[in-house]
Amino acid sequence: METKRLFIGTFINNSLFESKYKSIRNDFEHNCSGKWVGMNNLHFTYQFLGDVEAGSIAEIINSLKDFLINYDSKLIIKGLSALPKPDFPKVLYAKVQNEGDLVINIQKQIENVLISWGFQPENRAFTPHITLLRIKKFERNKFIETINKYKDFEIGVMDRFKIDIIESELTKYGSIYRKL
Repeated sequence: METKRLFIGTFINNSLFESKYKSIRNDFEHNCSGKWVGMNNLHFTYQFLGDVEAGSIAEIINSLKDFLINYDSKLIIKGLSALPKPDFPKVLYAKVQNEGDLVINIQKQIENVLISWGFQPENRAFTPHITLLRIKKFERNKFIETINKYKDFEIGVMDRFKIDIIESELTKYGSIYRKL
C-alpha cells in the first residue's frame, strides 16, 4: 500500500526573508549549529498528518476544500524564539501573528475535520511559527543573548496567505516539499 507523508501548511513569501535570513544565520552561527531550513521551504504547519494512504488523499483534500484557499488576511512575521525554551533550544523559529487570530481559528476547524478521519489532535496548543533551524549544539549564554536581540525583530508582512496540503519527501539532502 502506497503512502505519502503529508502536512497542512502555509508557505512564506521568500522575499520577506531574502535580505534578513543571511544576517540571522550569521548572528546565530557563532553560538549554535544545526540544520537550517532552505528559504524555499519556509512555512508554518497547521497539522502534521504523517503517512497517509494514497487512496484516501483525494477524499481528505475534498473534506478540507473550504480551508484550502487564499485568505485576504495579513500575516505578520516578527520576532524570533526557540522551542521548547530559549535556554534549552531544539528549534529556532520566527513568530507568525495574524489579525483577529484567523490562523488559529482555521487550525481548530481543520483539526476538527481531521479528527473525523481518525487523525489525532495535537497535545500542545497551536502556535503558528516558521522553523528556521533545527539545533544540534548551542552555547547557552551566547544563544540567549542573540535571541534576545531578535525578540522583536521585524521580518515582514504578507498581505494574504494560502493553505495547502503538502507532501514531504525525506531525502538524504533534506526534505522536498510539493503542494498537492
